[in-house]
Amino acid sequence: MGLDWLVGARPVKEREQEGFALLERTLADPKNDAPSALWEAFPKVDSWSELGAPRVGFDPEADAWFVRTALRQGVDTGAPPSEEERRWLQKNAGYTVLALAPPCDGLPVYSNAPLMRELELTSFRGQFLKDAVHVIGEQLFERAHANMLPGPFLAFGEELERRGRAFAEAEGVVAEAARRERPLAPENSPASVAHIIASAARWCLFWAKRGHWLNTWW
Repeated sequence: MGLDWLVGARPVKEREQEGFALLERTLADPKNDAPSALWEAFPKVDSWSELGAPRVGFDPEADAWFVRTALRQGVDTGAPPSEEERRWLQKNAGYTVLALAPPCDGLPVYSNAPLMRELELTSFRGQFLKDAVHVIGEQLFERAHANMLPGPFLAFGEELERRGRAFAEAEGVVAEAARRERPLAPENSPASVAHIIASAARWCLFWAKRGHWLNTWW
């Protein structure tokens, strides 16, 4: 299956210390149902609510997207919502349309979300770092498979950034690494590898700085 990075929901700000202590207990002993159940019920902020994406029932563009994509199988008829479609809009009020969120480092270009329903668009396909092991090292790649609370998550992103920047500078591909979209370069070329590392680092820093944790899936 390979490695995917998911954005772990953060505790609400007024209860961060309590929440992360509970999360540590949950991650330390995943077979213990008691802390897991408490963490599931704990008040949290999910990743998709932090991206400024429009919501069904609140934003016309989200309503139009939902009708076109979810109810009309992608066909834009131009007709106003029917009575039945309006009922579906009411039923799904509050749904956040990540597909309409403004571009940012938290919505990566390297993601398996379009291929797997279990993944959100905020997920990063960490397996791409396998192509960069000769740059980041085996030890850092192994760390990429571990769940991390915000502090270690931030430090991990900073180390990825440092190694990726040094590589990009040495190979003369700094501009390519800084792009949001994938560079027009062959797979495993210096430009492609530098872009993968830089994108991974930016993704980690984006979410860690907002108090989220790294939830790995592999």
